[in-house]
Amino acid sequence: MFIKSDSLPASYLQNTLQYEGGYVNRSDDKGGETNRGITIGTLQNAIQKGVVSKSVTIRSLTNDLESVRKIYNDLYYAKAKCFLIPHPLAFAHFDASVHHGVGGAIKLLQQTLNKFNGNLTVDGGFGPLTIKVLDAIILKVAMKILIDTYQDMRVAKFNSIIAKDPTQKVFINGWLNRAAMVRAWCHQQE
Repeated sequence: MFIKSDSLPASYLQNTLQYEGGYVNRSDDKGGETNRGITIGTLQNAIQKGVVSKSVTIRSLTNDLESVRKIYNDLYYAKAKCFLIPHPLAFAHFDASVHHGVGGAIKLLQQTLNKFNGNLTVDGGFGPLTIKVLDAIILKVAMKILIDTYQDMRVAKFNSIIAKDPTQKVFINGWLNRAAMVRAWCHQQE
């Protein structure tokens, strides 16, 4: 039996915050001004949608864990449809949605499913066909193998990013460490 959660589990928030530090605004970081993995653009989107109040600032997220949780739940966990994915693969997908964006994480999931003859168009859309293929493959493929394949897709994405923009190589060690830690945590959950 597979466990699924309708809302962001506290352990997912806690683990992802281990990889997402505090406030940064590095000129070489494509995410721009960011705090706890939330870019200024994502925060503005959250304010516009009423997820958090207008008083929340990118810097206030350092001490405002409730706003971080709301943004993670509504704009990452729910939007990436992690609630349709069994634990612990749902955590790998959630963490990737924070790190790569929701569309990027869904593409990683689709690529993973395609490794097991999913025959999906990798379009970043989590529609009925992706759900159907996911449900079928979960019944056939061991969770450990799915997690390993998903994390391997992330590592390939990191290498693709660097191939397109070598200035991003400065981040590779952190990215690889994060992927390894997500993989290890997921395996501990099986």
